[in-house]
Amino acid sequence: TGSSIMPQKKNPDVAELARGKAGRLIGNLAGLLATLKGLPLAYNRDLQEDKEPIFDGIDQLHVLLPAVAGMVGTSVGGVAMLGQIASIRPEVDEGFDAWLEEAATLGTVGFRRILHVVPDEVSGAETFRKNLRKIGRAGYPFDLNLLSRQLLPVGVPLLEACPDQTVVLDHCGVPDVAAGDWEVWRAGIDRLAVFPNLVVKLSGITAYAAPGTATTALLRPYVDHLLTAFGPDRMLWGSDWPVVNLGVGLPEWIAMTGELLAGLSEGERAAIEAGTARRVYGVGGGGHGKRVQYHMEGHSRQN
Repeated sequence: TGSSIMPQKKNPDVAELARGKAGRLIGNLAGLLATLKGLPLAYNRDLQEDKEPIFDGIDQLHVLLPAVAGMVGTSVGGVAMLGQIASIRPEVDEGFDAWLEEAATLGTVGFRRILHVVPDEVSGAETFRKNLRKIGRAGYPFDLNLLSRQLLPVGVPLLEACPDQTVVLDHCGVPDVAAGDWEVWRAGIDRLAVFPNLVVKLSGITAYAAPGTATTALLRPYVDHLLTAFGPDRMLWGSDWPVVNLGVGLPEWIAMTGELLAGLSEGERAAIEAGTARRVYGVGGGGHGKRVQYHMEGHSRQN
């Protein structure tokens, strides 16, 4: 908001309120832990005091989280954002439809679920797949986070079950560069590339090499194979910040990307750097809500 006495001044209201709420929530937690500390194994009337901090904390988060999400979805550091990819849990019915609806008001352009932190069976459940199809019907792409060992047993069945859902395979399919699992990764990439509704995100790969070893020469075979399997029109670049700091850091990753893509035409580089993302996420005039059309060597893939 502005100021009546200084109209040029812009107040970061949401950030200030979030900081204040953080102190309140920390206080609630401290009081709750003090109440619970040293309780004997019996019913205690002291536990009457645990309700107020818990319920108050929940109430504050219900107010705070949508406000912060709205702030992030609008700008970061004063720079307007094109959109945000929101976390979602398709395996849970409760609250799913409400979050899908609410996220539409927060500048959301896609959803994602990290599947390498849950059992492989999670994405195989009908609830997960049913809700994933809802994401597609709502016009959103879905970012898929899998380890290379999961590409075939998890990725293939999921894509087969949801052929109308645009999917983004994050972080190059997470090859374990340090362990040298090239064959496992390549087999998974070759199989997944057959699905016309899948694109791959060129990101994150420097963090999967052994510390201090990520070089253009080391990563070139992986990037070249992705280019062969998917083509520039089905690849999009990602910073993976701040996780990229576990690898070479963002400035070096940007420079490395330039070297890895130097052999492509200007149009092919433009597709990876921005064009594919605009089309898939529907930002910058990319046509949000439309299925993606791909042209692969000699084959026109229908939307």
